[in-house]
Amino acid sequence: ASGTAAMTLSKPVTRTAFVTAKLVGLALTIIGAVAIAGTVAYLLVLLLFADGGLARFALGMMVSTTLLLFVAFVAFFWSAMFSRPLLAGGITLAVYVVLNILRDVPHVERYLPVALFVWDLGIIWADQWPAFAIAWGCIVLLSLGAWAVFRRKEL
Repeated sequence: ASGTAAMTLSKPVTRTAFVTAKLVGLALTIIGAVAIAGTVAYLLVLLLFADGGLARFALGMMVSTTLLLFVAFVAFFWSAMFSRPLLAGGITLAVYVVLNILRDVPHVERYLPVALFVWDLGIIWADQWPAFAIAWGCIVLLSLGAWAVFRRKEL
């Protein structure tokens, strides 16, 4: 890490606080963007179609947020591993592509976080909940992994 990390950590700030602040900032940005976009989209649905089904729409926003957080935290983890952003982005894209390819394996889709994209398109299946739970488990593990990697990293 260099730049912001080196400058920030030269002050009395712990690595844990730095990584936590980055993760919280990333999560709040995604949650805020989905909330704003979701609110505008829902208001347009109400305007055009009169009833949008608020509970179903809220579930869709929750699923969208989870998928975006999963992809963002994969990218954050790999950016903690490597100092080159292009490498971290390339690995994140490769992970996403491989997970999408694995969706075609029978009985595997329900366990893959990328299956949330199909779920969010309106195909709500009761058996997609494992993918939702696994996505949140991965988000937690990726956060802990990024923290552990960054803690041992030379600046």
